[in-house]
Amino acid sequence: MTSKMTRPFPGSRSLCATLVVLSCAICLRGQQTPPIIRNTAGVVNAASYAPADFPGGAIAQGSIFAVFGAALGPANPLSASASPLQKTLGGVSITVTQGATTVNAIPLYVSATQVNAIMPSNAPIGAVQVVVKYNNLSSLPSTAQVAKTNVALFTIPFSGMGPGAIVNFVNGAVSPVNSLTAPATPNQTEYLFGTGLGASLNGDDTNPPQKGSLPVGVTVRVGNKSVAPSYSGRSSCCAGEDEITFTVPPDTLLGCYVPVQVVTSDGTPSNVATMAISSDGSPCKDAANPYGTAVAGKPGTVLLERVVATAGSGAVAVSTTLDTMLASFRQETGGPFAYNPMYSLPPAGSCSAYLAAGDPTDEAQAQFFVLTGKALDAGPLTVNNGTTSAGPTEANGLYVGLLGQSSPGDQSGAFLTGGPYVVSGAGGLDVGSFHVTLGDPPGNTWTTGDGSTVVNRANGLTVNWSVTGGDPSKLLAIVMGANADSVDSRTEIFTCTANAGDGTLTVPPAILSRIPVTRGTVGLSMGAVVVGMLPLQPQATFSATGLDYGFADSIGLSAQFVTFQ
Repeated sequence: MTSKMTRPFPGSRSLCATLVVLSCAICLRGQQTPPIIRNTAGVVNAASYAPADFPGGAIAQGSIFAVFGAALGPANPLSASASPLQKTLGGVSITVTQGATTVNAIPLYVSATQVNAIMPSNAPIGAVQVVVKYNNLSSLPSTAQVAKTNVALFTIPFSGMGPGAIVNFVNGAVSPVNSLTAPATPNQTEYLFGTGLGASLNGDDTNPPQKGSLPVGVTVRVGNKSVAPSYSGRSSCCAGEDEITFTVPPDTLLGCYVPVQVVTSDGTPSNVATMAISSDGSPCKDAANPYGTAVAGKPGTVLLERVVATAGSGAVAVSTTLDTMLASFRQETGGPFAYNPMYSLPPAGSCSAYLAAGDPTDEAQAQFFVLTGKALDAGPLTVNNGTTSAGPTEANGLYVGLLGQSSPGDQSGAFLTGGPYVVSGAGGLDVGSFHVTLGDPPGNTWTTGDGSTVVNRANGLTVNWSVTGGDPSKLLAIVMGANADSVDSRTEIFTCTANAGDGTLTVPPAILSRIPVTRGTVGLSMGAVVVGMLPLQPQATFSATGLDYGFADSIGLSAQFVTFQ
């Protein structure tokens, strides 16, 4: 690769300083408060934010990490701006200790609630204790894991998911950031930015990095294809920041949210970012995604869901049918980097993954959905099945409710009993009243390739299905899986799509390896795989004052509780 083909991500000199700062606040006036590192995910990779005991949660030597908490540094944030970088910034220093060995991390950004720093290239491998010191007061130690390599990809706006920090190379003078309005094209050269390829070539983390590919094998997954990069080493910009140069496969999938993932030679996968790809460089399109436009403006979405949840298999399987309602009313930020995991589906034949807070098995934890934008008040909602009315509860613009529950031997609690179903919104401060009528959802039956409820992540997962009550040519199959971990209050989720008529899809090991193993003790974690059929055109639309558009659908989902190994 020639030098002119090495272009830092625009603004990358301040990239570390602009990572999202948690909205925690602390009053420091009149008192000296020791730094506090938060208990859950307090020390994490600065690109993926994965907890230390989650897949991808280790911090590589020479990479950028983040510390979250309170009273960690000055109320007015500071960023390191000159080389050589120092071991102290704004009165903040960070030590990394393993046994009798202690090294100093190199602070890049310091504030009261967040500190970003470089893990030294000579940091000890394995479990370490991280301590933040500010104004001569030290935090309690927090445990982290240090590895030789552990790649994580920066995303925009620095959330660990969604559009990657990727630059499309056009020529020496033109290199736009990849976005919904500036997609890549097949065979185009791309620059992907992250952190975690390993220790710097000369061991110096305080000065602009030495160029050259680092001694770790790297593969880039683009959609459902894999390519070898032409360069994988430090960017020309900044210590701790890595650049991976690759070419978009000629037969790549097209779309607005094509998954991008880096896998190192030892099989360790990065977090999943997305990139926009179109055949000719014109703004991307997701023709098979009925909710693609909901990432901008003021969308309203109403979903009636029939979920058949099964625990166990064979003769000991126990199934429960849950009739639920999900509705969302929000003002999305939109723009060229718009992303919402509820709507930003990968193109058919590919899989994405992301980290969320909370537990998807708990209906009250709406944060599982990684809400974006601003909540809109739509007032109370109800749904009537002809004889009975029920309604969901609202939290931050998201409505979630269990309408009814039944079992094969007792249908008395069922709510979705044949339709039609009329959903009514009374109207609120932001959204006016509306009514929309829906019918029954299409269903499906499915099995894993080997019929087991144990998912070996290293082997991939093949899912086979058949559609009932719908035309496969008019449906998009969605295969999702998750493992909710109460210890870290985090859930890693994968989402795959396929043409419903295909009847089968294999989730690759690189995606499954992002899912944490199911902890053995009941209640600590719970895994599930879900298959559903999404109509390519919404079953109904609705209008209300305060909304730009409204979608309504009935969806049938089949869930199987599984153990991830």
